[in-house]
Amino acid sequence: MGKIIKGKINLFLIMLNVLLIGILIITFTSNTKPEYTASSVFERIVDIQEISLVQYNYTGVVGFDDRKTVGDINVPFTRKHFLVKYDGYIKGGIDFDEIDIEVFENRVAVRLPSPRIIENVIDEESLVVYDESNNIFNPIKIEDYNDALIMEKAKMEQEAREKGILDRAKSQAASLINTMVIDMGFEEIDISFK
Repeated sequence: MGKIIKGKINLFLIMLNVLLIGILIITFTSNTKPEYTASSVFERIVDIQEISLVQYNYTGVVGFDDRKTVGDINVPFTRKHFLVKYDGYIKGGIDFDEIDIEVFENRVAVRLPSPRIIENVIDEESLVVYDESNNIFNPIKIEDYNDALIMEKAKMEQEAREKGILDRAKSQAASLINTMVIDMGFEEIDISFK
């Protein structure tokens, strides 16, 4: 009978040790913060890759007027012109592949590339021609429309820059990165731009 009690006590002590070891493992693994390196933070952020953060919508009217000349003299009956209304958009954003990251215990420093125009599109389905000449001596060509719209895109891009599209993209990028890094448990975050 003494052997049975001694065996039960040994079994009880073994089970108590296993239970204590299990509690210690759970306690230490749940309270320890995951260790991040610059490359692990980079991998989490770079999944975004190139992201457009701000969109600027625009509508415009482009006029085109041209005629053939000889020297400084306009040749009669060679005038060609058109007037086209269009809609488009410009997207500003950041290429997240070019991020530099440094990790120091509870602090992370993230250096982002400067924002840039990612996309500038005139919606071809929105084009409406209000006026165009039909001149047999100097007909309108597709290149005339293309050249006029290319110049309009450049003009609209400049307007979007002046209205702060890149500043808004910079602000959105900093906010997005800040949120992601806080979720990783960092206490101090330094975000700057190249």
